[in-house]
Amino acid sequence: MLDSILNRKRKKIVLDKVLIKKDGQKQLCSTEKEITEAMIEHYQNAAGKKMNDGIAMSDRWQRQYAPKNDINTDWYNATVKEITEEEWMDTIQELTKDKAAGPSKVSNEELKHLGTNMKALTLKLANMCLQIGDIPGEWREALLYPIPKTI
Repeated sequence: MLDSILNRKRKKIVLDKVLIKKDGQKQLCSTEKEITEAMIEHYQNAAGKKMNDGIAMSDRWQRQYAPKNDINTDWYNATVKEITEEEWMDTIQELTKDKAAGPSKVSNEELKHLGTNMKALTLKLANMCLQIGDIPGEWREALLYPIPKTI
């Protein structure tokens, strides 16, 4: 939505060649299929092995994660109560500077310099998300920028 309003085009990188190391040998991938497979392989292994890959959860852990009858749901009411204007302004002011903007291309610095009306609208949006118990799907997206490194 913001890209459309601000008349911005989303920039993207098109990889037409990828150099990989396979069986100790460097190999140049140039077909779309090879590149896709290499990227999938890279990002699946970039963060390390999943600890629970393909392992069923034991009965002990299933019981641990099951809803507890002795927990009063009222204890959690404060976590979804409406965000006050003061809380919202404090949160915006505490945002870290010099962080890359996500898919919306809105940086923390821009949020800190919002006008009064826009701050009120973003607060209203945040409170609506709490009321319905969901956030827009686009907020679950992230931009990944491969950074070439020498091998």
